[in-house]
Parts: sequence; structure tokens; C-alpha cells
Amino acid sequence: MVAYYEEAVRCSRAQLGERRFAEAFHAGTRLDLEESVRLALSAEQPPAAGRSELSRREQQVAGLVAEGLTNREIADRLVLSQRTVETHVSRIMTKLDLGSRAQLAVWVVRRDG
Repeated sequence: MVAYYEEAVRCSRAQLGERRFAEAFHAGTRLDLEESVRLALSAEQPPAAGRSELSRREQQVAGLVAEGLTNREIADRLVLSQRTVETHVSRIMTKLDLGSRAQLAVWVVRRDG
């Protein structure tokens, strides 16, 4: 299994770059077992080509951030834990290389036209 793990890490680093890999890895270490399993089981297929690099759930969370909802409000609306929402927001920000929720809101507005 070690060889598979090392190959996955190598491919992930190559795909994400060292900074984004380190951020994502660090975010993953903060998850407890229940959150890790829930996140793994909720993983969705990537969106259709040309849409964006976010999963459908991430697009949904990004839209609610753009509406001005807090993580707690998003969690309540989507029936998720606040920590799961925090993880989604962190992954979105990393994927899009954004530094603030305001930048994410601008990205959503531009994406949606």
C-alpha cells in the first residue's frame, strides 16, 4: 500500500503544486474520522468540462458564500456540519487560489454572468 500512497502523493503534488498540496494536506489533517468518511462518501464526479474545477457541492457552497451566508448558515441550509462547510470553503479557496470570501463572491458572479 505504501507504493500506492507514494504515487498518489507524487501525482497530487505534480497536479496541485507544492503550496496547494501542503494546504490541502494540512486541511485534511484537521478532519476527524467521521468528517473524513463523510467527505469521502460525498465526493462527487468532477463537473462537465468547461464548467469549473469545482464539484457540484462546492459550486453550491460557493453560491451560498456569494449570497453572504456564514458557514453556520450554509451548514444549516445544506444540513451539514459547520466543520464540513469550513472544509468545502477551504478547498474552494485553494482550488481557485483565492484569499477571501469577497474574491469568491466575485468569482461566482463572473462565472454566472
